[in-house]
Amino acid sequence: MTAQQLEAQFRMVSMPWFSHFVSNDPRSVLRKVKSPVLAMIGENDPQAPYRENLDEIEARSRLAETPARRSPILRN
Repeated sequence: MTAQQLEAQFRMVSMPWFSHFVSNDPRSVLRKVKSPVLAMIGENDPQAPYRENLDEIEARSRLAETPARRSPILRN
């Protein structure tokens, strides 16, 4: 990694949104959602394993008793 790339990475992780991103747990919010849920998940997303996330989203949607759920997996 070059010094320029390292500096760019440091700038990114120093931003407030990044701190929120890594510390945020959306499960508590999903529990409160009362409207239908459309969760679009990419099968090859390197940052978010689709199966674990899809299972969690669907479980939280059931707990919140949302009227309808659809969770397509985007292939490739």
